[in-house]
Amino acid sequence: MVYSHQHSTNVDDRQHRFDGRSEAFCLANKSRAAKRLRIAQLSARIAHKLATSPEKAFVLRNESDLVSDSLLFTKRCPVKLAYLTEVAALLAAHGRLFVEQPGEVPAQTIGDYYILSRNRFNRWMRDLNDLEQGLSIRDPLHLIGVMPARPATRTLAEQVLINEMVARIWTILLLARDRYNGVDRIHALAHNVFLGHLSVRHKALSVVLTDDRLQQGDLVAIDKLRKSTERWTDLLCCPLMSEYNLWQYAFHEDTARELYRDRVDQQSIDFRSRAWVLILSGLRHTFQEKDALGCPVHDDDRRLIRLMLNSFPEESPEMTFWMSSRVREARRCS
Repeated sequence: MVYSHQHSTNVDDRQHRFDGRSEAFCLANKSRAAKRLRIAQLSARIAHKLATSPEKAFVLRNESDLVSDSLLFTKRCPVKLAYLTEVAALLAAHGRLFVEQPGEVPAQTIGDYYILSRNRFNRWMRDLNDLEQGLSIRDPLHLIGVMPARPATRTLAEQVLINEMVARIWTILLLARDRYNGVDRIHALAHNVFLGHLSVRHKALSVVLTDDRLQQGDLVAIDKLRKSTERWTDLLCCPLMSEYNLWQYAFHEDTARELYRDRVDQQSIDFRSRAWVLILSGLRHTFQEKDALGCPVHDDDRRLIRLMLNSFPEESPEMTFWMSSRVREARRCS
């Protein structure tokens, strides 16, 4: 009787686990079917536009023109990867407007910053873990017969490297504001998010080195982008790092200190700086809106940019003056 009862219990447990797996499988199938339906609907709309109004249709040039699991294209507010470098420069150049604002950073802003950063961290780590295991990241372009132009590992690594410019500069601004006001309110959270981004960066570069699907040209391009983002970030942030003793947040502290010593006025790179026009022009030339940098960013990235820009005073004509129309539009988008 004991054996029969135990056997019956085991059968019930197996049946319960089987039912659970079946339910999860059905839900996964429904999710995939919903994604296929959205892509099919998008493809149909594109085909209709091309057939009825070819002069107004947006042309499919590369994978950046469609929605994918890791990139969200919004025609109403297309924030592209190249724009983030300009945002990073604006944050650094007008950092005093944020640091010296009266009052505290709203709790809602801090909370949103943490949640959006956490969501992005989870998304990146999930994709990187899949790529490390040799799996492919699902790309809706495959469903309509379009092949991505670049390996997924390269695309993801470029996203991480460009976003780190903004993340590191924003971290320095948050910590500088704490030190300017003589408080320790944001430090723990900002530093925690910063460490999370560092771990994603290390993971991305590790996957780049081990992914056999990358060609030599891909490795060279990623390394060139890495060096460019590091040098530009240290150049933009060296005055703030010196004023508030935040050198530990430089990519290369010795290089950042040398860049600061070489500056004639050794002041913040703001709109009054003699070098600002040249710096902004050089940055736009280095990170041109083409190839991978012409891809639209994910919704999390777009919301983070909007949060950062809207944390500056609303009436700051000097900052608005230097904003390009594309960045100004990103600031207004919800």
